[in-house]
Amino acid sequence: MQHKLRKKRLEHGYTLKEMSECCGYRSPSAYQMIESSLIIPPVHKAMKIAQKLNSTVEELFEYNN
Repeated sequence: MQHKLRKKRLEHGYTLKEMSECCGYRSPSAYQMIESSLIIPPVHKAMKIAQKLNSTVEELFEYNN
């Protein structure tokens, strides 16, 4: 998951701060924890991320064993 999120964010030219604000987090480190797979965002925040990155939740948060 982490590589897809970071790659998409960078492709769109967004900073960690911009993404954290989009999700309603107070600090960029909260969003960075999602990119690093340390936390899984709630569905409503995952939907905001997908919308901002012109993607789908399924594509960005696909789980592989």
